[in-house]
Amino acid sequence: MRVNLVDIVYGLESQSEDHLFYVNRHSGEMIHAVNKFLHMAKSDEVQKQMENWEMKELRLAKKILRDSNDYILLPQMPAIQKVMIRFTETVEDIERQKALLETIQASATFKPFRSLLKMYGLLDDWYGFREEIYIGIARDFCEKHELNYQELE
Repeated sequence: MRVNLVDIVYGLESQSEDHLFYVNRHSGEMIHAVNKFLHMAKSDEVQKQMENWEMKELRLAKKILRDSNDYILLPQMPAIQKVMIRFTETVEDIERQKALLETIQASATFKPFRSLLKMYGLLDDWYGFREEIYIGIARDFCEKHELNYQELE
């Protein structure tokens, strides 16, 4: 069994407070679980008139909790602002670096930072840098949990 790093990176990028991603330790499969159903499964709460898809989600949540040694929760991603700052530190032009840092400090959103990257012709560099960060986190996760993984090609 090999875990696909692309799947882990997708899970890392997609994970949120409400949507969690697990790796099945035996199959390498990425499992998406909705936090609401995990809470319901913990309390054995069943709502009346649940839709079929909701019952399916609840069964999955119960399985994850019941077989907790088989499912490994992906780690939380670092805050995007931290990754943006780390990228900015790699920019050699000091004026551009300063402008990027000021943009990060002035706005908690990605859009102004992206606009500046685009203006400076650094957008592809940013996406490559961010991907390497995510791939590194995915590799570290696999190694920590002794999962064989398939390198990106």
